[in-house]
Amino acid sequence: GDFIELMKRSFELQTGGTVLVEAPFVNWSKPDIVNLAEALNVPLSSTYSCEAGNSVCGSCSSCRERSRVLLGRNRC
Repeated sequence: GDFIELMKRSFELQTGGTVLVEAPFVNWSKPDIVNLAEALNVPLSSTYSCEAGNSVCGSCSSCRERSRVLLGRNRC
């Protein structure tokens, strides 16, 4: 939404339009993203969605949602 639009404008101003910001999945649900990832054979065990940074904290909302979705599909 608004954050993405602000980032797009900021990068456009800073780079003269040479860097584009895209967020194709911003309005997708986690189950929809997992379905696409599985269809494309993405190794989900090699990915993470943590808000804490470069590891999996297991307690932020993104980690909890990801775990809920994957466990509901019997995948981790």
